[in-house]
Amino acid sequence: MTMGVHRQGVYPFAPDEVLGVAIGTPNPAYPRQRHVGLIYRLDDSIPRLCHLAGHFKLEDEPLPTDYCWGTSGLDPVNKTVMAAYVALLQQNANEVPYGIDFYSDIYFDDNGRYIVQPIGRGLTCATFILAVFARNGFNLVEADDWPERPDDVEWQQQIISVLSRCASPEHIDAIKQNVGAKRFRPEEVAAGVISETIPLEFSAAHALAQEILQDLSRSHSIQ
Repeated sequence: MTMGVHRQGVYPFAPDEVLGVAIGTPNPAYPRQRHVGLIYRLDDSIPRLCHLAGHFKLEDEPLPTDYCWGTSGLDPVNKTVMAAYVALLQQNANEVPYGIDFYSDIYFDDNGRYIVQPIGRGLTCATFILAVFARNGFNLVEADDWPERPDDVEWQQQIISVLSRCASPEHIDAIKQNVGAKRFRPEEVAAGVISETIPLEFSAAHALAQEILQDLSRSHSIQ
C-alpha cells in the first residue's frame, strides 16, 4: 500500500493493522482547521482514536467514519508496542493542557501518565503525537530545524482566543509569551507517522503533507 490516507467510511482501517494516524476536519465551519489523532487496535477489537481534542480534553473513542487514516511506518513489533502504550493514555482524560509551544522533552512516563509541565506549557493535537512517539524513542520529525512561519502566528492568536473561554488567566498569559513559536501542523505530523523513514526533515514532511491534504480533499468529495 502506498503512503497516503483513506476515508474510514469508505475504506476501513486495515484489519491487520494496529497503529496509525487519523486526520480530518471535524468542524465544517472551519475547513482549514485540521485535527489529528492516533489510531490503535488491541487484539481483535475495533480501531480506536486517541486524540487531544482541547484543553484538558484527551479523548479515546471508536475511529469516526468521517476521518481519513494512514498506517504507521514502524515495523510490526514496534507498532504493537506503541499500540499498547497509546491504550494507556486514556487515563489522562482531564490531565493534558493545551499549549502552542513544543519542547523535545518527556511529556509522559513509562506508564502513560502525563508529566505536569510549567504553567502555560501544553500540547496541540499534533504535538501530542510527537510527544507520545518521542517518549517511546521515535522522533517523527527534525523538530530543531522546523521553520517559524508568519501565518502560524494568526493561528496561534485564534487558539488563544478560543482557550480564553476555558483556560485560567494564568495559563493564557503564559501562552501569550509563546506566540511565534514553531508550529507543527496536523498534516505534517501525520506525514511523520506514516513515513517509513524518520525523523523527517521539514521539506520531506511538507511534501508528504501536501499529498495527505490532497487525499483528504478527495475524500470530502465522496458522498
